[in-house]
Amino acid sequence: MISRCPPNFAAPNGATRFSKKKFRLAHEWSQRTDDQIVLLNEENLPDAIKRLSAAEKPPEFEPGDIYGIASGKFDHEDALWKTTIRLKGDLCVYEASHPSGHFKKVVWKKGVGLVEYASGYGAMKDGFRLKREK
Repeated sequence: MISRCPPNFAAPNGATRFSKKKFRLAHEWSQRTDDQIVLLNEENLPDAIKRLSAAEKPPEFEPGDIYGIASGKFDHEDALWKTTIRLKGDLCVYEASHPSGHFKKVVWKKGVGLVEYASGYGAMKDGFRLKREK
């Protein structure tokens, strides 16, 4: 399954937005396998979607592109970035951070999909947090 995230998110009551500047969320596309949710980091997305949809089994993905897991736990470090993915009940929580204060948090709920998406750029300079209600 290939999907765009965040899908149809609007800032609900209680959503936090750190910056007063207007901003636009970049689309991120992901692929769900039986074991993982993986960021599709491809230059030619239409061709990648066709190739992946036709494949008998998913390819090996880069550890830095893994955004969700079905079991266990996941830790990855890339230079100064530290990423952890943990399962907490029916939630899968992806958290990546950098010593400069940059961060990204993505929360998936089993049977629902994406329920939280947050990102920020150092010292609360700019960022957002979107949460799905219900």
